[in-house]
Amino acid sequence: MMRFGFTIVLVAFAFLRFTCEATCGGLADGQVGRAPSAVGKFDLTGIQDTVHRAFYNDMSMQRDEALPKVIKALDAGMEGASKSKEQLLTYWRSYARYYSAVYYMQTKQPAKASSVITEGIRLLQSAKQKGAEEYALLARLQGIALSFAGPRAPQVAQEMVQNSANAIELDSSNVRAYVVAAINDYFTPKAFGGRQRTKEYLTKALKYPVQRIGGGYLPSWGREEAYEYLLRYTLEEENGKGIAALYEKAIQEFPNSYMIRSLEPRVKGQ
Repeated sequence: MMRFGFTIVLVAFAFLRFTCEATCGGLADGQVGRAPSAVGKFDLTGIQDTVHRAFYNDMSMQRDEALPKVIKALDAGMEGASKSKEQLLTYWRSYARYYSAVYYMQTKQPAKASSVITEGIRLLQSAKQKGAEEYALLARLQGIALSFAGPRAPQVAQEMVQNSANAIELDSSNVRAYVVAAINDYFTPKAFGGRQRTKEYLTKALKYPVQRIGGGYLPSWGREEAYEYLLRYTLEEENGKGIAALYEKAIQEFPNSYMIRSLEPRVKGQ
């Protein structure tokens, strides 16, 4: 039980660090989003970047101001929304709460973090129709929730693994499904079967486009993170074989990536 508990802590930390490295260093590649508009003229275009900018703003100011406004606007948008828009809104309401939880964890407000991540999970679990995107995000939220699960941690961990598997089963070309599965596998100790499929998952994540249908209202996160963890895996498990070419490819695609550039000293040290 002690070893399993240690595994849970590692995975929870992984999902927290995964988010902070991706955003605390600044916005990726100058992406610009549009703030959600008023109810009645609600526009989800650029919502992923809007959430990222709000998170970065709140982290910089050390004040939970921008993200709560985004969450409030998303929640208000549910009124009178069509069924298809309700599904999108549910996704982004949960996504924004994920970042809100990370903010509260980083600012040492665990009670608020636990409350907001629980609400994000509840929203996704209550969704009548769940596809690969919902399952992948649900697994990502549960990775953070492990920090607050207490005696329920083993159950939450099992649900996280199952939801990650559900995402891949429903859409075998979904980048985010593979990234979440890879992070879980990467941080699972080898004694418990960890790092056996990390490279496989990340390679598949990089094989597919972040979106098959273009749209600023659809999720597109995951590819940058796939490069980061494939670089880490190559350094740690393959003695850096082929790391220079992989790094060049990653940095060409994401020249302003904080998390990829942070690995440059280790890459050049090979």
